[in-house]
Amino acid sequence: MKQFELFEAYLGKKLTPEEVNSFESKLKSNPDFKEDFVLHKNLQHSFDILLEQDVLGVIDNIEQKKLSNNNANGIARASSKKWISLAASTLFLLTAYLLWPSKEIGKSEFSQISEYIHHFKELDSTRGTDNSTTPISEIVTTAKELLEKEEWIEAIPVLKQLIAQSSYIRIKHRAEWNLAVVYAQINEKEKAKDILLKIMNDSSHDYKDHPELKSLMKKLR
Repeated sequence: MKQFELFEAYLGKKLTPEEVNSFESKLKSNPDFKEDFVLHKNLQHSFDILLEQDVLGVIDNIEQKKLSNNNANGIARASSKKWISLAASTLFLLTAYLLWPSKEIGKSEFSQISEYIHHFKELDSTRGTDNSTTPISEIVTTAKELLEKEEWIEAIPVLKQLIAQSSYIRIKHRAEWNLAVVYAQINEKEKAKDILLKIMNDSSHDYKDHPELKSLMKKLR
């Protein structure tokens, strides 16, 4: 079950008691999951309000015009259904645009943040399987390609995977640095600062004394 389907099932009270307990436990223990759920719920609520206040009014006007200009009731009903779908789709997209957090993909309120990315190199030393069933070299290659294409959101779980699974310190440290830069790029300033502060407090970290560290921190203020 996809995440949005899980949210809908919970809100629609379609989950089993065991599934509800699991869902609510995850809400308490996983801040990202809770944030996504709250956003989904707010979006759905706002869409319902817009649908009730605006779409029904639009539909009524359309139906009145159609009925007055067309004696064929069957054609009028078919046209109304078409307009219902069109109006609902349009309002849903508008609501999502207005309420979605300001995380522009590929752009940022900070100038040239993406220039702080330190791209991975495909090194022979990464050919081992490490702590993952997937060779680290494959994960590094995936991260490298996503960062080069500036596909920031897609790069986040891959970088986290490198941090969690790689025993190669140089790769792990570069993944942590790049994850901070990616969070800055999508305006997740607090998450970016948390990682950078961790780097600053780690005396063994490759990026602790890197000249770009303080510069990036200043941009996050």
